[in-house]
Amino acid sequence: TEYSDAFCNVLDDIKIMVEDDLQDIEESVVQCFPPEYDILQYMVDRYRKWVALTLNHHTNDTQRLTKKALLKTIKWVMWYNEHMRGFDTVIEDMKKEQSEINKRVNKPTTASSYAAPTTMASPTSAFLNLN
Repeated sequence: TEYSDAFCNVLDDIKIMVEDDLQDIEESVVQCFPPEYDILQYMVDRYRKWVALTLNHHTNDTQRLTKKALLKTIKWVMWYNEHMRGFDTVIEDMKKEQSEINKRVNKPTTASSYAAPTTMASPTSAFLNLN
């Protein structure tokens, strides 16, 4: 149960970091970069990859987790997926807005220069929307 308690604390910490960090990036950092950098998309992709790696590490051996910790993990993943869908909507809206601005000033739109993270196969990744 000590491992399960520690893992539940990790989930709580990740939730706070995802909420606060990505919100700060959306509100304060995005405006510091040219739109073609897609900085919010880049950071959301990095967080998704990091969360997947962290959850995979802690949930590879479910025998070490109590039923309570497993239930908390399922609820947490449901919260996480819903929270991240909100950022997907924001990113889509930002791209549409930038496309409209580019059309008005007669500039071609550019694709982002980074590769999206790959999906990782594990028991947890089936719950995460990494694609």
